Amino acid sequence: PDPLMMYEGMQYGGGEKTPLQRIAFQLFAICTNSVSCECLFSMFGLILTHLHS
Repeated sequence: PDPLMMYEGMQYGGGEKTPLQRIAFQLFAICTNSVSCECLFSMFGLILTHLHS
């Protein structure tokens, strides 16, 4: 089930979104992955190797 569809269904009469709906849409819009963190750790590892110190 799509959580955003549940919050879409909470809208009454086509009016504005409730504060809960706005927060939910903002939270579910965040892309959760760790690629940027992994890239930083990889670059930091290259800096701290015996070759570079």
